[in-house]
Amino acid sequence: MKLQTSKNLCIELSVKVEVAKGQLYRAEKLVESLAHENGRWNTTFDNLSENLNNLTGNLFLSAAFLSYLGPFT
Repeated sequence: MKLQTSKNLCIELSVKVEVAKGQLYRAEKLVESLAHENGRWNTTFDNLSENLNNLTGNLFLSAAFLSYLGPFT
C-alpha cells in the first residue's frame, strides 16, 4: 500500500516537473522576446526625441515656405 502511494506520488511529481519545464521554456522565450522589444522601443524613443527636438525648426521652415508662396496664390 505504501509502495503504491509512493509510486503514485512519484508519477504525479514527474508530471508536475514536466509542466514546470514547459512553463520555464515559455517564460524564457517571453523574456527573450521582450528584450528584443525593449531595444526596438528604445530606438523608436530616440527617433521620436530627435523629431521633437527638430519640430520647432521644421515648423518655422514650413511657415516661411507658406509665407513665401502667399503672394503667388
